[in-house]
Amino acid sequence: MANYNPTTGAGRNRPLPEPAPDTNSEEEEIEASAEQRVAITLGVGDGFKFGCGMLLAGVAFYFALIIVAATALLFASILGLPLPFGLGH
Repeated sequence: MANYNPTTGAGRNRPLPEPAPDTNSEEEEIEASAEQRVAITLGVGDGFKFGCGMLLAGVAFYFALIIVAATALLFASILGLPLPFGLGH
């Protein structure tokens, strides 16, 4: 309330300050807009964001599943355990 004046109110009758004159020329504005452009690079992580990473995740899952199944069958055959689907007869 430091600017309050009982006769004029809270400084409402004061003229608004004029904006500072524009010192940028059109060429400088064009250069400034050109500097804001950034090259777009995409990686594997971006694929997950855009949805096609689901295919990549599926392929990785099936690859890991094959490795785990092959390892389980290898250990089962080494230990002499019965193998599923009649394998090893």
